[in-house]
Amino acid sequence: MKPDNTPGDSHPELCRRDFLKYAAGGVAAGALGANGVMHARAQAILKADRSLLTTWPTLTNATKNWRWDRVRSMMADNDVDAMLIMNDQASRYLSEMQRTTLLFPIDGEPIAFSVFGSGAMEAEALMKGEEAGIESWVRDIRSAQGTPVHLAEAIREKNLQDARIGTFGVEQIGHIQRRTDNWRPGGLANALRQQHPGLEFVELWNEFMQLWLVKNDEETAMFRKAAAAAELACELFRDACVPGNTLADVKAAAYSEPSRYGVEMVHLWIGGGPDGGREIPWLRRGLRPPEIRRGDLIVGEFMVNCGSLNSQICISVSVGPLSGKKRELADICRESYDACIDVIRPGMVFSELGEAMAEPLRRTGAWQMSPLIHTLNPTESVTVITEGILGPRGYPGVRERFAGVELRELGEDRGDLILEEGMAFQIEPNAAFEKTFVNTGGSLMLHADGPEELNPICANVIELDV
Repeated sequence: MKPDNTPGDSHPELCRRDFLKYAAGGVAAGALGANGVMHARAQAILKADRSLLTTWPTLTNATKNWRWDRVRSMMADNDVDAMLIMNDQASRYLSEMQRTTLLFPIDGEPIAFSVFGSGAMEAEALMKGEEAGIESWVRDIRSAQGTPVHLAEAIREKNLQDARIGTFGVEQIGHIQRRTDNWRPGGLANALRQQHPGLEFVELWNEFMQLWLVKNDEETAMFRKAAAAAELACELFRDACVPGNTLADVKAAAYSEPSRYGVEMVHLWIGGGPDGGREIPWLRRGLRPPEIRRGDLIVGEFMVNCGSLNSQICISVSVGPLSGKKRELADICRESYDACIDVIRPGMVFSELGEAMAEPLRRTGAWQMSPLIHTLNPTESVTVITEGILGPRGYPGVRERFAGVELRELGEDRGDLILEEGMAFQIEPNAAFEKTFVNTGGSLMLHADGPEELNPICANVIELDV
């Protein structure tokens, strides 16, 4: 299968920009290309198209075979006999199972080690799933295992004692592990070598990642549905941002309907007040949810999963007219968004995309709290994450509050990635002056002829007439 638009696409008539319709008064697409005021007012009446939500795309054995064949071809190119995968998301890519370690030989059936599971519980769930027609991609599943002893035994079973085994983390690891420093494979490698001195581990993270980031037609259909559910959540979020409601009401509204369509809503944070910004810890501390007032800027971010495909959006809603500073930040975010749409193409280097999107912020002196864009499924390449909070227009008092503490600003990750057709992205232009912060953007698919924008509602700061 090829990326997108191949025979078997679960929803072929809803491709590219056509899959979302601009309803509620017939807002013309041309209106979205005008100035910031028009952007904000148009966003206030855009409606999500629910038709895509009543489709049920899934990953069939065709996708399993497509993934396995591509990975095994990569393994042959690198002269390895098997892959040992302990990264949970990477293991799921080949097994459609969560929380597993996978021994994936170049020939024959893989072995999945479910480290945390109860054998009886997992067997019952697996059997029920198969009775319902959900075939497991992996037949050999070993529950409550995955220690070096178990892995050494499986390596012996597969006659891999003297093999070259591809893995992740020997020399290089993924974005999350690099940031959190919580991936230490050396001890495992040493333990396995004690059992099998002839083993040779080969670092293949970059090679695996380049395959993983490219989506086929079935994956793209699931990603589009996840993005459509996120678009519906944006509509509900926006419409709940009225004076008298609380941030809890907005959160409940965003969650209320999308889950009915078989998607999973995860990781919704919401902040608000005259300056916008990220969530204060009212929820974690058991406090009364803040009430929305006219003049507030409500900012949120959340993710929606359709199966194992994840979409993500960022949204800012102005409850009443945008003030001068907020409008300036809204225009900076839109300029950054447009810079991405103008330049993103297959074959370009990811760092070039980040530089193009950062130019409006650097020119105006705005600081950013989060990345401007990153890959999705998985998160691997990430633009500069935080920049400028200590600058002339950074957050007031931050130097004094953190005096004597290293306050690191996080740079770019995997900027050398070459973009390909079929890759998915979260585009999230955000900008701040002092304490005032706005955040925008949604999911994006890259095709041979350019980007497909999946979340027009949150592509700009939304201005409500209340």
